[in-house]
Amino acid sequence: MNKKVIIAICIIILVLIIGVFAWIKLNNRFDKSNPITFEKGSNDKYSYVIYKGKEYVPYCAYSPKEREKYLGYVGEDKQDEIYTVKGYLEEEWLISYLDSGMMNDCMLLKEKSVTDIPDGLTSEYEWNN
Repeated sequence: MNKKVIIAICIIILVLIIGVFAWIKLNNRFDKSNPITFEKGSNDKYSYVIYKGKEYVPYCAYSPKEREKYLGYVGEDKQDEIYTVKGYLEEEWLISYLDSGMMNDCMLLKEKSVTDIPDGLTSEYEWNN
């Protein structure tokens, strides 16, 4: 083989290696070390998550792209993941992301006492308005 062919093959291999690492980084963008195990509560109307002594109740369906930082999971169900929300205070809003393998369900959770609702958000639940 001549030098140009060897150099071209090395460049292609290098590009493939960089592509694989980029793909891995994009698909594992959340650091899941040291997860918190969230406690789950419920009443006759809904289930909720307890975080730092506060209740976070379901508010509305939400885009999984708005997940920011992985916090942990609910109870023993490691597929029921909890994240912070881009642009919102974690003391007021969290995201529950259920990764069932077949469907991914994402729900915005509101700290129960929060009354200052960002523009464009409306609850899907009458008891939460």
